[in-house]
Amino acid sequence: MLLYKYHFKCLILAIGVTFIASPLFGLPASIKQAIRAFDQQKFEKAQIQIDALLQDAKYQKQASSWYYHGIIYDQLMRKNITSDAAPNYLAKALNSYQKAMNLGKKRSQYHSFAQINLQGLWTYYLNRSVQYYKVEAFEEALEQLSICNQINDNARHTLLYTAIVAHQADKYEMSLQHYARYIQNGYAEPAVYRAFANLTANYLKNKDSALAILYQGMQQYPWDIDLIAEKCHLLTQTNQLGNWQVQLSAHLQENSINPIAHYQLAYLYILTDEWEKAALHYQKAFELAPLQLEPISQLASLYYNQGAAIINSITDMDEESFQQTGKEIIEDANGYLEKSLHHFKTAHKINPKNLPILKSLHTLYTRLDQADKASQIAHKMKSIKGGTQLLELE
Repeated sequence: MLLYKYHFKCLILAIGVTFIASPLFGLPASIKQAIRAFDQQKFEKAQIQIDALLQDAKYQKQASSWYYHGIIYDQLMRKNITSDAAPNYLAKALNSYQKAMNLGKKRSQYHSFAQINLQGLWTYYLNRSVQYYKVEAFEEALEQLSICNQINDNARHTLLYTAIVAHQADKYEMSLQHYARYIQNGYAEPAVYRAFANLTANYLKNKDSALAILYQGMQQYPWDIDLIAEKCHLLTQTNQLGNWQVQLSAHLQENSINPIAHYQLAYLYILTDEWEKAALHYQKAFELAPLQLEPISQLASLYYNQGAAIINSITDMDEESFQQTGKEIIEDANGYLEKSLHHFKTAHKINPKNLPILKSLHTLYTRLDQADKASQIAHKMKSIKGGTQLLELE
């Protein structure tokens, strides 16, 4: 299960170590020598010179000395990343940057430079974790993320990526801990709530807590259809799905203008194949929340699926039966597709650059022999990032 693969695209966070320095004339001669060696990429020589400098108690109290000590060891670590010496170089770089920050006042140049380079190191190891994740080397990815945590144990991407990789590596306790921290920090997307709930239900065997997690997610993302589906799945397992339907119906008797309740009840009717009731509630949800994309999109998908189901049934018909009733069946199917097209066009007006909606429009125009309009939609899709690839999937 490759969760959130969109999070693991190759990061181009180019906050690397840059040699940000004040003019050399303001520095001691020994630091200048180390800097010149560094600029000439003679890192071992620079290391010897900066280490010798810091034997002097006077320089141990200067932010600049520790900053340059940090960038030299930072580069040594990167140049020797696969060697046994790399962890030692990293530890010294981190320690030096931290000392530079402690000795320098906030917003002073060396405090700022050290902070920037620490962020560069965090990015460096985060990118390494992504590369290991892509080849499913999960243990190695977690090692890189542990270093990210040393640098910043509350960074958004570190928390999420650690949760995902630990999940993949079957380290469920670690995964649960990081999902929880990610959500507590206010970062969570719907997929995070689903993954957290799934682990809670299946690993901890605590479906009540899993439902509470989904409830929290649905409070934040009430229109997310996947959260609704996950809740229905859990309620089905605990024989509580009918209770939720009763609750929603009772709520709507008292508050018939709640669009979210209509939207959720519509999904429950789909599960019981009560298509007409589902369509009515999706339509009502849209009327009550006309700028909300999800109700009209789900209504359009409902009609599309009905039309597609009728078309698929034709493949099981023998030739004689098709000759007798095929025309009427195709007309019936096209009627549903026309309704679907109408609603997808409405959804397109709400969000003109939504690629899944554009893809649905292209499919429907093609199926209904409206080639010119299908071509217009294809042209528009190609102008949007990812649109060409989506078209090629047809």
